[in-house]
Amino acid sequence: MPSVLDSLTLSLPDIAELAHVQRPVVSMWRRRYATAASPFPEAVTTRRDQQRFRASEVTAWIERSGLGRNPSFAADVAMRAALDEVPGLDADVALDGLTSLLYLKAQTGELLGALGRAEVLDLADEVDPDDHLAYSEIEALADRLGDLCELADTAADAAYTPAGALEAVLLDRHRAGRRTLTESAASAGALDVVGRIVLALASGRGPLTLANPHADCGDLLVAAVRAGSDANGDHDAPACAVPDVRTDPATRLARRRLGVLGVRVLDLDADDAVGHAVSPGATIVAQLPPVGSTPWSDDDVLRAVETLAVQREPGRFAVVLGPAGALVGAVDGEAEKLRSSLLRNDQVRSVVELPAGLLPGRSRERLAIWVLGDPPADVGLAEQWTTVSDLAGERVTGGALDEGVIDDLVTDVVAAQGTLRDVQGHAFRFTRFAYTSSLVASRSDLSVDFRRLRVGQRDDGGRAAVRAHELATGLGLAGAESVVPGPGRDPRRETLRSVEARGGVRRISGNRLDPSAVGAVGEVPVIGPVELTGDVNLGERRMDRLTFSKLPAARYTEPGDVIFCTAPYPAAVVDHVGLSVVEFPAQVLRIDRARAPGLVPHVLAEDISSQRATAKRWRTWEVREVPEDQVSALEELLAAVGQRETLVLDEARRLAELRTTLTRGVADALIQLRTVDNA
Repeated sequence: MPSVLDSLTLSLPDIAELAHVQRPVVSMWRRRYATAASPFPEAVTTRRDQQRFRASEVTAWIERSGLGRNPSFAADVAMRAALDEVPGLDADVALDGLTSLLYLKAQTGELLGALGRAEVLDLADEVDPDDHLAYSEIEALADRLGDLCELADTAADAAYTPAGALEAVLLDRHRAGRRTLTESAASAGALDVVGRIVLALASGRGPLTLANPHADCGDLLVAAVRAGSDANGDHDAPACAVPDVRTDPATRLARRRLGVLGVRVLDLDADDAVGHAVSPGATIVAQLPPVGSTPWSDDDVLRAVETLAVQREPGRFAVVLGPAGALVGAVDGEAEKLRSSLLRNDQVRSVVELPAGLLPGRSRERLAIWVLGDPPADVGLAEQWTTVSDLAGERVTGGALDEGVIDDLVTDVVAAQGTLRDVQGHAFRFTRFAYTSSLVASRSDLSVDFRRLRVGQRDDGGRAAVRAHELATGLGLAGAESVVPGPGRDPRRETLRSVEARGGVRRISGNRLDPSAVGAVGEVPVIGPVELTGDVNLGERRMDRLTFSKLPAARYTEPGDVIFCTAPYPAAVVDHVGLSVVEFPAQVLRIDRARAPGLVPHVLAEDISSQRATAKRWRTWEVREVPEDQVSALEELLAAVGQRETLVLDEARRLAELRTTLTRGVADALIQLRTVDNA
């Protein structure tokens, strides 16, 4: 056990997390084993009202008792120590020193804890004679060098390799709040997506060289290297070019991370910031803003992309991970000019919008990926195109996307780099073809305006028509005889954004109501999210008409309005009668039949209610349009269905009220039932 653990302390939450158990379990250990032959260790200090326990004693007790679910408890404590506290050392010095020792261990295979200080420094001088990445960090450990050598040995043993240990140390950086390592940092899941895209794009193009012109800690380069290692084993590690800035701690860390993976690290001349290819034959991989940087403006992001576009060598790709606001979202001013210019140059081959949840610390922000490459050569200038992929509604679990989603996205992106014939012949899952001229003309969210529309079912053999006819006939509805099988077709779909843009639908905000004014009595029915989700029956909540009329900008519904909400999930109903009050945050979509003749309220409401629970941006929802020659007949039959449904629901409510009144009344002797003599 490393002797440095004698001077480290752990809180009870720390112990629970490291032992892979729930927090109450550790408290139970303290009580149950307080009088045992091997009692749980006593607290040695208190910090911020939390008791803390000596790490070496807790580790020894865990190993003796066999409790917990982490066989590498001691090693994990050692790795956390480098981020949290090494007595006598600044936290940054300790972290840089440990990662440097792991690099040294990877290069030499030595058991560092068995060496003296002078021997370790001599070894570091042999491995890093020009002090590119590790010597200064090891020397800065001073008299704590021996302790950190023990930590490095323990961590490498637990993780099986120094490379595994180094990455395990950095995985804990968000919890430790290390700004230089976490500011703007993407999750491991987002990095994996980019790494696999880079690997797939570079496959078959000879020896792989990656380059990142921006100085950072190497997250994206490491992700790409590890993706290649997972796919191809431990052979043919790529070369990686990083800025030759020896005084930058982040770049030195990036060199160490790549070095332990067996990567040949190349120097990238800092003078080549503009106007030169970064490295012959290199695929550029960059995150904007770089890890450690505070958030950039949209202008800054797009200027940096412009520079990368210049640095990209013909025949090679540049893959950029950055904020969706700049790369995909609505922009204006200088940012709009920059993005339009980049799109006009026809180097933007693929645009990918990722879902929220891939940026730790800013869970609601979204990231996007741009793939820069050569313009398609098989079409004229006016027919230049790119592809746009929308993953904004996909589920993120633990900072990662589902494996199947990543595989299909990578396949889509690779297919998008082919010829026009290749693209037209590929069955994309997330991706839609878009003419560059259309992208340039759009200042709105690119992935919304050019998202791939779903394909509807064509021919079901007449089953739907037969079943609808049976139901309508059985219910005795007028118009049942008009239901016959149709030819089958792909329904026309549009996003609500495009329908709204042409004036086919208008959004009207709900009214902000005083909760005390809403109750069971009143002339005006109130419809809010609780009615839309079915938690409360339509018509149960009401308010006084005079009270409502006094509100500023009081608005009633009109017949045919579609009332909807986005939270807790998308839901909608059609108001057949009108003169209802919509309670904010519920909203109204009012259809203009002249501009959207195929938009039917009931179909619109069904499309809204069938959206994914995570689809919160209502303008991105796809809705179906009914053939104009079918609209009138459909609405007549749906009106008959609605009238019958209203009667049935009203009867059901009255039956429920009767049941409640009888049970309570008879039980409380408020109602007495007479025995009726049928004779």
